[in-house]
Amino acid sequence: MVVREIHPKIKVIQAAVLETEVAKCKIDENVASIEARLIPERPSASETIGKVRSEALSKLHLLRLKKMNSIVRRQLMLKQSEKVS
Repeated sequence: MVVREIHPKIKVIQAAVLETEVAKCKIDENVASIEARLIPERPSASETIGKVRSEALSKLHLLRLKKMNSIVRRQLMLKQSEKVS
């Protein structure tokens, strides 16, 4: 007799717990979504190092090109001055 009275109450409590868990999951998803929009993503250390490395290599490449162009210009000027002399 007592079991028959308690059983429906247990079902109601289980349903309420399930609803609460579903609501909690939705709230967590909403919070994560809001955080993702408000908090900028920070790159990982390896991404940062890779970016700095590629920028440094790019600058080095440009400096080498400028140096080579400067050397070629000087050589051309020397050759032209030799032809004139």
